[in-house]
Amino acid sequence: MDVDNCLILNLEIRKDLWKKLKNFRKMWENKNKTCEKINGIDYKDKKNIIEDFLMNKRLHAYGTGFRSNKKHFIGELGCYMGHYKCWEHIVKNNMQCCLILEDGIEVLRTDFDNLIINADTDILFVNKEMVKNSLNKLIGYGTQGYIVTFNGARKLMEKCYTLHLPID
Repeated sequence: MDVDNCLILNLEIRKDLWKKLKNFRKMWENKNKTCEKINGIDYKDKKNIIEDFLMNKRLHAYGTGFRSNKKHFIGELGCYMGHYKCWEHIVKNNMQCCLILEDGIEVLRTDFDNLIINADTDILFVNKEMVKNSLNKLIGYGTQGYIVTFNGARKLMEKCYTLHLPID
């Protein structure tokens, strides 16, 4: 499968970061590929957000690895829901393969059109933080950049409906 779609997560208040990716977006669209903005989710002014997540079974009560600072923890919840929103968009629009980028990234490569994704692939990380260790196990962190297939997005929606640990 070709990577013909790109979703960029962008908080509405971060117009500077959206502008920073202008050249990438132009380059992507000049190759007859689609590039869409997905509005990020900012819970900083919402009251009782943690309680809402727990009551709606979106956050596991015994989750681990989250930041201890409440403000940053709420930011992690917004990040999670922004990515979940991307996965829903992919499934709803029947996108077979999609590049997902967070707005604050620095694009080091632009040759995604050279990638052909195997139909059995669910997710392919394209951020530098993800590496394999000597046991060939994936280690790292971050969802700054990844390619996900339709089936991968469906699986992520199912497996990550309840957040057990941060995705970012």
